[in-house]
Amino acid sequence: MKNGNFTRIWFAVIAAFVAFGATTYAVAQEAPAAKIIVVDLREVQRSSLAGKDLLRQVENYRSELESERAKLEQQMRDAEQELDRQRPVLSQDALEEKYKAAQQKFQTARNALQDKVNRFQVGAAKADRDLQAKLNPIYGQLLTKYNANFILDRSVLIMTAPSVVDVTNEVVQALDKAAPTMKLEVPPPGSTPPPSDDQQP
Repeated sequence: MKNGNFTRIWFAVIAAFVAFGATTYAVAQEAPAAKIIVVDLREVQRSSLAGKDLLRQVENYRSELESERAKLEQQMRDAEQELDRQRPVLSQDALEEKYKAAQQKFQTARNALQDKVNRFQVGAAKADRDLQAKLNPIYGQLLTKYNANFILDRSVLIMTAPSVVDVTNEVVQALDKAAPTMKLEVPPPGSTPPPSDDQQP
């Protein structure tokens, strides 16, 4: 390539970058400056009355599910041990019949437990949406109050300037007034799809 051609290409590249920078600057001049306020959503969940109420209910229900799971597993082990003890005195056909009946019984119990797990997950998701519905108007009020156009969760931030306003305490106070309690509503049995083979508890 001749030096003259190379020089022309190089200046064309520089001109393109200058033009791009000028366009970007013009767009930035037209766009409103970002003003951000910050909320610590984990702290809202831990400190608000509604968040603590939901957490208590979720933990109680989860503990109940774990207790039922452990009880069912123990019953299955006990049934298997009992059939093993009966093996010497039962015919092969009788033993197989008892094993088959035990398998059907515990399959039904596993399905019922999985249905309860599914319904708990549905209820927990609904409770989360209900809590968010209570928070949205609070966020809107705070955006207006601080003339901000963004509200971000503190967990997604790496660093903030001292001038950035943290509204966590205000969110907690407003939420306590709007919703001092929240209910975990678990749907009735049979209201969720039946479990598949790979979803057995």
